[in-house]
Parts: sequence; C-alpha cells; structure tokens
Amino acid sequence: MNTPYRIVLADDHAVFRGGLRRLIEEDPTLQVVGEASNGEEALQVAERLLPDVLVLDIQMPGMSGPDVVTAIHERGIATRILGLSAHDDPAYVERFLHGGALGYVTKDRPPALIVEAVRQVAQGMPIWLVRHPLESPLKEMNERERDVLRLLGSGLTNEKIAEQLSVSISTVRNSLTAIYEKIGVTTSREAIAWAWRHNLVDP
Repeated sequence: MNTPYRIVLADDHAVFRGGLRRLIEEDPTLQVVGEASNGEEALQVAERLLPDVLVLDIQMPGMSGPDVVTAIHERGIATRILGLSAHDDPAYVERFLHGGALGYVTKDRPPALIVEAVRQVAQGMPIWLVRHPLESPLKEMNERERDVLRLLGSGLTNEKIAEQLSVSISTVRNSLTAIYEKIGVTTSREAIAWAWRHNLVDP
C-alpha cells in the first residue's frame, strides 16, 4: 500500500475537529498528522510538518484563514490548502483562491464529499464547492497553471518559469495555452495584465 497523504486540520472548534479527524482517518489513503486551533498555530504546524494538505477554516482566533493561505504561499511551504468552513462569502473565497488555495468546501456538504475533497486536493486537483459560484476563471485552472500565471505576471520568461517549477519549456508552453483559453487572452502581455487585475501579483 502506498503511504497515506498527510493531513493537518485547522479549526477553532475542537469537537468539529475531532469528528473530522475520525471521518478522514476512515479512509486508508489519508492520515491526520497534526491539528491547530488558530491561524498562527496552523501556519507553524504546516511549516513544521509539511503536510500534503492543510484543511483550513476561514475564521479562527488570530490570523484569518486567508491570511494563513497567503503566508504559506509567501514562505514557499509546499502544502496544498483546502478551505473548509460554514461561510462561503465570495470575498473570503476569492482571497483563498488568489492566495493559492487549491479548493474550498462548505461544512454543510455530505461527509463523504468532504473526505473526497481532501483526497482530491491531496492529489493536486482543484475543487470549489460553494453556494455562491465563483466567476473567476482561476477556479478552472489546476495548480501548475496558476503557478505559471503568477510567475508570468511577476515578469519571468518561459525559461525562468520552467526552471522555477522544475518542468520543461514545453510544459510551460502547454500550460500557457490552457491559461490563455481560460482567461480569454491571446498574448503574454494580456495574460500579465489579467494577473495584475486579479491581484495574483503586485504590479
């Protein structure tokens, strides 16, 4: 059997966290390796344990969920993030998305679907299950495409992007072709402008 995906749960409600842990660990492909009850602790645990997935609530004492997402991305922590919250205000969800989270699911979803979302994010596949549909094409992109778009918006050439992501030039070009189609542009200049408008990078 392959090694289970390593999961950290961050939620300020201990009872909910315990129930979610039991639910997740019924799946042999998933293993909860840590928990956090506030934003600062979530960031510290993610940095120390480097889990495959951080399941993160929006509203916790101290740092908010979106702030944790941003900090993890800025520190280069290679952990995928799944937002899991009772709230799905579009502004919060968009902040998760722009910060680099790979998915977002509301707590009212069936337990089996929540576990499936954790597994899907662990495998690098985006999932956005919210009551208010996101209009951003970013939700249609996979993790690599969003990374490529951010790096392009930061001014990197295709060669530098390939080097940064440890992929081939052809992989970068294929990602850019998919990105252009999803955001409705035809040139790198237009894609960079789109990334700036959507706050993926600081112009």
